[in-house]
Amino acid sequence: MVLPKFSNLHESLAVSACESMEELVCGKDGVVEKNSGLFSRLTTLQLENLPKLKRICKWVLPFPSLKMIYVCIPVAEQNWWEGLQWKDEAIK
Repeated sequence: MVLPKFSNLHESLAVSACESMEELVCGKDGVVEKNSGLFSRLTTLQLENLPKLKRICKWVLPFPSLKMIYVCIPVAEQNWWEGLQWKDEAIK
């Protein structure tokens, strides 16, 4: 998913039924400014039916207002959550 260049996104973002998506955010030519403030207002992130999703972005992006992440996956794919890579396992 390539997001257009915004100063920041709205308070909620829902992504669903993108069966081949491996990365949620990538900029033009795979580059997004690390300090872009893209998610500065985001409070809720909803991810649903994204069986190949490996990461949000290639590097750590700040989510200063994030309060809830909702992840919905089929029972047959529950090892998906365990396969995610976390920069800090304590966040998991």
